[in-house]
Amino acid sequence: MEAPASLSPHAPEGSPTMMKTRMKTIQWNTVLRLALCAALATITLSTVASAQTLVQVTLTGTVDYNQVNPMPLGAVVTGDPVSVTFDLDPAIFLDSTVAPTRGYEIAPATFSMTLGSVTVNLAVPAPAGETPYFVLRNDHPAADGFMLTSSLTSPGGVAINVNGIFGAFRANFSVSYVGSALSSLDILDAVGTHDFTGLTAFGFSIDDGPANPIGIDFTNLTIAAAIGDPVMRRGDCNSDSLDNIADAVFVLSVLFPLPGTSPPAMECEDACDGNDDGSIDIADAVAILGSLFGTPAVPLPPPTGACDFDPSADALPCDNGQSSC
Repeated sequence: MEAPASLSPHAPEGSPTMMKTRMKTIQWNTVLRLALCAALATITLSTVASAQTLVQVTLTGTVDYNQVNPMPLGAVVTGDPVSVTFDLDPAIFLDSTVAPTRGYEIAPATFSMTLGSVTVNLAVPAPAGETPYFVLRNDHPAADGFMLTSSLTSPGGVAINVNGIFGAFRANFSVSYVGSALSSLDILDAVGTHDFTGLTAFGFSIDDGPANPIGIDFTNLTIAAAIGDPVMRRGDCNSDSLDNIADAVFVLSVLFPLPGTSPPAMECEDACDGNDDGSIDIADAVAILGSLFGTPAVPLPPPTGACDFDPSADALPCDNGQSSC
């Protein structure tokens, strides 16, 4: 719906043109007021979150062999590049009571494993009783290392969203280094790239029960901390932790405030940039509506679903992140 044009100074009072224009103005203001009331009813009042520290882990390698025939993993061929990425919060971890290991909980929505042209994600929900961890081990015994596992003490991988003969395939990864590789179990102390320097053993595969039908040669592991970067979720323009029509209405209320009122303040402009083009305009409201009601629905650019860093660079501010993250 377009906002009505200004009243014509040449239309006489009481004329059909004047009456029709006034009626359009009343209709537009009524619709926008009702929509804004619905949006404001869903806004959660909270303080602005302080800058956060998140960690992104990247594992890389090359496919050594593939014995899987069914798609999608059947499309993976020897020599394909492999990349596994996921985020974690260094403040969310669990220490083992029997070994010098610490498991950092992986944010499921951020996990992505790409093998050539094939991309898989974590199984959601995870199998009963399992939590996907990225585990650090320090001097266990006389060796340091990293594991992708649902156990705090031993390799075993994490379930992905593709099934094999024995249930969900598992992305399995573990590396061992000489005992001086890590100084502690704090993942922030492990920031950097870990390759073959000091490497004593590695295991990298996709498993199906006791079998390892896809073998992967390890290249390196990178741990990167984004300290103080804004964390947000695209499309949650009103920062209420919900993805609904109120977000599109919020964008419209910013662009077309009611007469005599100021536009509402955007806590994180980047989150309102629905199409990720670096500007706030009506196309963002359209993109948000398309992600909710499109046939088919068109997903918004990342980050969506879970709070994360904006992978694209633009000038839109989000200095302190979103209070809903």
